[in-house]
Order: sequence, then C-alpha cells, then structure tokens
Amino acid sequence: QKMINESGPEILSRTAVVLADESLLIPLLNAIPPETGQFNVTMGFPLTQAPLYALFDGILEMHINASTDQDGNCTFYHKHLLEVLQHSHMQHMAPHAAIREVLKHIRNMKRAFIGITHLGSVKQGNAFMPIVLPLMQKTEKAATLIRLLQDFAEKLKTALNTKAGGNNLQVSPEAEMLYNIAVILKRLETLSAEAGLMESPQTLHTLFREAAQTMPVAFYGEPLKGIQVMGMLETRTLDFENIIMLSVNEDKLPSGKSFNSFIPIDIRGNFGLPTHHDQQAVYAYHFYRLLQRAKNIWLLYDSEADGLGGGEKSRFISQIMQELPSYSPLNIITEVSPLMDSTHAPPKDLIIPKDETVMARLLEMAEKGLSPTTMNQYLNCPMRFYFSSVLRLGETDEVEETIDFRTLGTAVHEVMQRFYEQYIGSFPPEIAYKEAVVNVETSIAVAMNKHYPGGDTLTGRNLLIVKVAETWLKRYLKMEAEARYRPENGDHIIALEKELNHTLKINFNHQTLAVNLTGKADRIDRVNGITRVIDYKTGNVNASDLKKNPDAVFNNEKETLPEKAFQLYFYLLMSLHTPGIATDAESLSAGIITFRKLNEGYLSLNIQKMTTAEAMEEFETLLKGTLEEIYDPAIPFVRTDHEKRCKNCLFKVICERDNDKGDW
Repeated sequence: QKMINESGPEILSRTAVVLADESLLIPLLNAIPPETGQFNVTMGFPLTQAPLYALFDGILEMHINASTDQDGNCTFYHKHLLEVLQHSHMQHMAPHAAIREVLKHIRNMKRAFIGITHLGSVKQGNAFMPIVLPLMQKTEKAATLIRLLQDFAEKLKTALNTKAGGNNLQVSPEAEMLYNIAVILKRLETLSAEAGLMESPQTLHTLFREAAQTMPVAFYGEPLKGIQVMGMLETRTLDFENIIMLSVNEDKLPSGKSFNSFIPIDIRGNFGLPTHHDQQAVYAYHFYRLLQRAKNIWLLYDSEADGLGGGEKSRFISQIMQELPSYSPLNIITEVSPLMDSTHAPPKDLIIPKDETVMARLLEMAEKGLSPTTMNQYLNCPMRFYFSSVLRLGETDEVEETIDFRTLGTAVHEVMQRFYEQYIGSFPPEIAYKEAVVNVETSIAVAMNKHYPGGDTLTGRNLLIVKVAETWLKRYLKMEAEARYRPENGDHIIALEKELNHTLKINFNHQTLAVNLTGKADRIDRVNGITRVIDYKTGNVNASDLKKNPDAVFNNEKETLPEKAFQLYFYLLMSLHTPGIATDAESLSAGIITFRKLNEGYLSLNIQKMTTAEAMEEFETLLKGTLEEIYDPAIPFVRTDHEKRCKNCLFKVICERDNDKGDW
C-alpha cells in the first residue's frame, strides 16, 4: 500500500513477492489490497491444501478404517462417513434438504459403525442416496477403490459442469483441481494394473498422498502485468526492481536437512550423491542471484519463537548484515522490528437488553411454564438462561457413540416406571421384587432399545455401562423389598412421572403477570403418614447438598449453588398446590434416591430451624423476587461473575470465557 501511494501503481509491474514458505500463498492472496489491481501467481497452489483433496482423502480414510459386522456387511466409522457426506463440495451433487435428511438419519441412529443396510429408511426418493450408496460399497482391493474414486470424480465433474452452465468449467478452480486428482488416480490405476505392487487400500492411500504433494495446481494469469507472486525456485534468471520476500527464517530459507531418501547421508557423500548441503547451495545461489539487480529489497521473517524454539532469522540475512557493508558501503541496510499496540482490548461485559422480541419470548415462557432446570440456569448465570431457554440453543447433534449419562438416567427411569406403574395405589409384594430382579437384564435391554436405538450395547464401554445399570437396579429393588412398606397401614404409591403445576402472580409493568411453574416428579408416595416427592438420580448426591434453607438456594455470593436443593423446594411448592398430593406442608417431604449411594436410601430436604410451611413461604417470596427480576425490562441479561460456573457451560465460547486458566 505504501509503495503504491509513494510511487504509483506502475511500480507493481517491476515488483515480486517471493514466498520462501509456499503454504502462505492463500493467506497472501487474501491479504493483497484491492488497490494492487492485477497480479500474477507464477507458483502452483499445493493440491494438498485444497478442500477437494480433503474430500478424496476422506473417502480413502473412510474405506481404510472400514469394518465388517456380524452379517459380513461392510460398515464405516460414523465420524469418517460424516466428514465425507457433509463436505462442502457435496452441495454440488444434491439438494441441501436431501443431504440434511441423510445426515440427520445417521446421527439419530447412534451407531459407531454404519453400513448400507442401516440407511434403508432413506433410500426411497432421496436425491443424495445415489451418491452415498456407491461410496459405501465394499472395497477390499486397491483397484476396486480406485474405480470407486474415479466414478465419484466423474459424478462430481458432471455436477460442477451443470452448476457452471456447461460453459465455464474449463476455468473453474474446482475443475482444475479435479483434473489433477483424476490424473493421479489414472497413474495409480496404471501402477496397480501393470506392476501389481499395490494391492491394499493402505498402500493406495500412501501413494495418493505422496502424488498429491508433488502435483501443484497451476494458476492462469497475465505474466506481463501487475505484481508477481512466486516461490523461490520460480525466480530463476528473473530480475525485479523491488523484491518482497516472506518467511526468510532458518529452516525455511534454506530449507531444513530433511531428505526423502533411504540412502544415509554418509553413503550419499561417499558416492558423490547430492545431500542437503547441495540443496542449500542451490537456494543460496537463487537467493543472491535474485538480489543482484534489485533496488529495493524487503526481507521479512517471523521473530516470534514457537514451542520448538523457532523464530530465528535466516543465515542469509545474518550474512548480508555482516559482510555486505564491507563489500559495498553504498548499500543501505535497515533493520526494523515493528512494535504495534495490541488492538485486543479486554472483553467488555456482554449485556443483552430485553427488547420487544426478548420480552415476547419471556411472556411465552411464562404461559408455557418454567421448570426447575430453567430457573437453576438463571440463578447460575442469566446469560446461560438467555442462550438456553430464551434463544433455545442447545448442543450440536452428534452421534452418541458411547451411552452418555442422560441416556443412562432415562433408561433407568424407564425401567422403574414400568415396574411400579402396575402397583399405583399400593406397593409391590415381595415376590414382585424378586421377579423384577430376575428380569432386570431384559428390562434394561428394552429401555436401551427405546432410548438408544441401534446403538451397540453388547461390546466395549457400552456393555460396561449397561452392566452398571443392571447392578444399580438389582441393588435398588432389593433395597425396596427390604423397606417393608405396609399397604395395610396406608402406605401406597400415589403417582409416577407426575406432572406438577403452580401459578405465581408477580408484578410486571405496574400490573400482575401470571407465571406458570411446571415440573415432573419421578415418584410420589405416602409412607408412615408422610407424602414423599422423590426424584431419582444416577449422579452423585450428598446429604449435605440437601441441608439448605431457602435463603441458601438464592445466595448468589457462593460460587456453587445448591441446584438439587432448589429443585426439591420447587417440587414442594408445586406439590402443595397440586390437588390429591398433600393437605398441609408438615406432612410433605421431598428428597432424592441416588443409585450411586443406595445404602443411604431416601435423602430428604433438610430444613433447619423452621417449619416446612415457613420455609415454603420464604421460598415462594424469594422465587417471586427472582421472577420479577427476569421479567423486568430494565434489567438486562449479563454473565455471572463466578468463574467456576462457566467451566462446563455450553456457551462459554460465545461469552469469550473459553479459557483453561479462567482469565477472562
């Protein structure tokens, strides 16, 4: 830019930008200012950096890591398959809706390895399946895999030609890269047919990568106009008035000592074969030959050391600075280490005002109902509440290769509900518990089939998780059998998976707003005259976590909030106002049964120095205050001040708090 301003655009025709590190070509092309006008790229673009190469390399990787299921069908690891099917170039071959349907089906299957037979439900009428099915054909030999890649390349060529209208394919960068890949595949096909030295797909993959590294993609430009962009070897016999050379670092110029040969350097030297010394001499000649007639030269190098001690300037720069002044004092050498003020200011507080759109969504949530989980989100971090509940953002839908804790908990809850639902109004007899213990394996298998469909639960880590669930359920059923509930004295199960509801009236814009509360209790029973609202947990729970008064669950000064205690208070409040559960607060209890500590049994909410009625009155008052804060348009959503709460948050990257050290 400075060169254009001081000397005019015509100087660019006498200027060359030389890349000692050719991998900087794409960043350089993106950095050239528009004022430069025309420029010519003499060097080739590395094919291995092209997205199209990544697509073909991904297909090879997919087939190399393929497996065979019990029925002898070829299956592919889901991550490799998804990398290929969701590649950007696939959009040229099928409509977006068809691609999304196939990808969604694969993710919903929750299988680690996927074959053609698993895609049966999307075969009919899906425009993407004619592309997917040939890619998933079984290929045990390299020759078969080469033909598969060639057929795919032909389909991609047709798709690109159709998109270009049949006219511009010859000048399309994608078409040029596809042509180079086709040339490589043709050479590999000839090698496979004639030499017979390439049988396995692994060998094909290695040769494909090596061939791509030695085949750059040519650029078409006007060599007589504009600035010239070239590599070091392309400067041979050329003279420029202005030279801008990038990456003049040691091991870049000259290059390192790596030599792709099986012959040791001592043998090479003894027999007069070229070594890295000869290669460095060639680079030295080209370097000084290029500088011979130049008037203005800029040699740029990276002075920042990397993790392995890089950042050292090239020996050529050191030689120039030491020897050139004595040979020719007319040369002016200036060394500049630019110092720039950091433009990265500390992140400002992220503040989301409650505009009309946000308030409309909040009012919608008030009508639909706020759950304990939603309220816990707000108490932990208003910004998390905004992202998760207001914007309804969630985790990326990925294949669940291993059973996660949510699926495990859902399956265990399913087994418990199916067992107890036939005994509502009473308790199971002892013989029923014994039969349930015997049938645990079948019950958990049915639940897993429902909530983890298609997933492999017979091998590996998933098998261990299923066995853990079976052990938990057997221990729990035996514990329940020993509890000796007495139906004749009124002990009975009131409800399972009971929907609880309550409405709170809060102040909103000088009016009254009805906010609905909602939740689902896993089990409600009555034992020894006490109505128990029970929540099953497959995670760890300590009795100290439930020894909290209402003021503690709303205390934002603590880094960690007692979420489980808040949930139980929430259940108690709704249970008091749900018909058919309890007549008064003192006969009502809420607690947790955790499968990780079954020996501790029922862990109840422990209220200190006040009655349940007094605690519920205080909790309701504090909850109303929190809801009025949520629905106050003048109070925006902000991030929490507590670092610990951000550790496992899904949205910490958006909030710019994704830092391992916790420094924001």
